[in-house]
Amino acid sequence: MTDMLIRKADISDAESIHDLIKEFAPTQGASPPDDEAVSRLIEDAFSETPRLEIWLPVNGERVAGYAATYYTYSSFLGRRTLHIEDLFVSPDNQNNGIGDELLKHCLHIAWSNNCNRVDLNVHKENDKALRLYQKNGLQEEEGWLLYRLTRE
Repeated sequence: MTDMLIRKADISDAESIHDLIKEFAPTQGASPPDDEAVSRLIEDAFSETPRLEIWLPVNGERVAGYAATYYTYSSFLGRRTLHIEDLFVSPDNQNNGIGDELLKHCLHIAWSNNCNRVDLNVHKENDKALRLYQKNGLQEEEGWLLYRLTRE
């Protein structure tokens, strides 16, 4: 792996983040966000009270991917949970340890902020992500299914 640092994104990274999300979307079977969604994302990530944090692995000046995280809460544990909404490394930066480092960074954030667990969702056919998560100790939560109701 080359010299890389992981830093918290700021408003000047908005265009890079948008480009990465557009690159990530097809791998998830999703359409890229429209301009209104991007505006909401930027506002939610970079307002005075952000709803999510975005972390960027950077090689020199080049952004290699991103992780978007936010906190949920377990009333049973009385502790926060770090939810990793997205973890993406652009294809030309894959297979060189950046995904491992980005995931470890997210885990460090969780443990440093007294979270009891880290949650994420992964498509069952995303073999690369499944291997990455399993290699780093994450496990499928037996007996739990994701159900979703969308506004539409």
